[in-house]
Amino acid sequence: VTENTTVELTYNLSLDVAADTDATDITFTDDLSNVIAGSVLNPTVQSQTDICGNGSTLIFDPATSKLTLSSGILTPGQELEFTVTLQIPAGAAIGEYSTSSSTVASTINGISMTGPAASATLKVIPDFDFTVSYIGGPFLPGETAVLRYSLTNNTGEDATGIAFTHNLTDVLFSAALNETFPIASWSGTGSDLARAGSLLTFSAGTLRAGSTTSIDLSHDIPNTGVASAGQYPTSTTSSPTLSLATTGATTISPASAILNITSPTPPS
Repeated sequence: VTENTTVELTYNLSLDVAADTDATDITFTDDLSNVIAGSVLNPTVQSQTDICGNGSTLIFDPATSKLTLSSGILTPGQELEFTVTLQIPAGAAIGEYSTSSSTVASTINGISMTGPAASATLKVIPDFDFTVSYIGGPFLPGETAVLRYSLTNNTGEDATGIAFTHNLTDVLFSAALNETFPIASWSGTGSDLARAGSLLTFSAGTLRAGSTTSIDLSHDIPNTGVASAGQYPTSTTSSPTLSLATTGATTISPASAILNITSPTPPS
């Protein structure tokens, strides 16, 4: 996720089918100020009821920054999942963060029981968009399809060293790319988009803060043979790497696209 967005944190509770009776008074806490130092991941909804059986509550206390489940109930063999939407604060630093709950307390047959704590990892990535998409379509056999790679830098600082690869073995008709490679300076002076067989490699890209850049690659769709109507997904790119002045090298999410081919309309 990126800063100033939301993320869903999912909790899972279960009671062994061999348990003698219900587990009651289930409770645990999760300190949401311990995830990102100096910040609190505030839930968008701070109070929920009956989330783990009738009468149970899930409440966030702003004074302690703790999320607390109280009065939960599980029957033997029951598995329960509930989700809390958290706000990632503006200015959250890029990186991976871990959160751990308390142990889970409950009562079974009048005996106090304790279950293990749980943990999760949150990864904050730069607000930097990378997309791969076909422009237009659906396409007819014999037409030329255009595959667009786009980069958008929303981070507030210049990005350097942008690089990714894309193996086009799963792209229909990828061998028929019409462009001449290498393609220089697509995203900044010195950047390079090269091709070796089915592998595209982009390197040394730069992109100023607030800027967007894109490049279009085209291939022809055969009139006959394997170009039947349908949806043909591309393979997924590698996770692009880039560097920012405040955080250094980091990675962002990969991308893929879908080629839509339609059948010609027969003459009436």
